[in-house]
Amino acid sequence: MSGQASVEFKATSVVSHILEPSDFVYVPAGTPHRLMPHTESVQLRYKATQSGLEGIAWYGSDRGVEVWREECDTAQELPREGCWCACQMFNPNNAKRVCGQCGATPPTGVRWPEIAAAIRSEQD
Repeated sequence: MSGQASVEFKATSVVSHILEPSDFVYVPAGTPHRLMPHTESVQLRYKATQSGLEGIAWYGSDRGVEVWREECDTAQELPREGCWCACQMFNPNNAKRVCGQCGATPPTGVRWPEIAAAIRSEQD
């Protein structure tokens, strides 16, 4: 592993944790979180193959207000495919993208189709 990143948590007593090579962080089920790279880095993320319901959520700029959420069932689709579908519903819809409290618009731009394809090819 290489580089540095952080995992940011929402609705927990820990706000964030810096990740460096050889670090291990356990994220409890149902805990909203995101990985944020600080430098070019490689981080491994272990997840259950079929973890049940999994969600993706967008928050306003203060990270305090949920702007929009979508859930997928990992028994029906890969989590990254669910994330991509949620992004396709969220990104072009300006009504969904504006935080009602702060007026901020969360950023867009992910590579979920490429990530899901890579995972699927490893499972085949």
